[in-house]
Amino acid sequence: MGTETGTGAGTAADKETGTRMGTVTGRARLARYNLAGPENQAAAAAGLACASWFRSAVPRQRMKELMRRSDYPAVRDTAI
Repeated sequence: MGTETGTGAGTAADKETGTRMGTVTGRARLARYNLAGPENQAAAAAGLACASWFRSAVPRQRMKELMRRSDYPAVRDTAI
């Protein structure tokens, strides 16, 4: 195979600007994803930031009882 793919090969200008063939790579890409960057502001504007997480009405102790593992059902069904 004569072409290099995924090796990070590019021109010096590409490495300087952080772009390659129209896509943002490297430090330029990572710079967009900081806590005060444009991606965070866009998420807040779309209502995705400060989301309230789902919390079940089932008490924690009861949930643990329901999720307890047991081999009994498998043994019972095998014996039938």
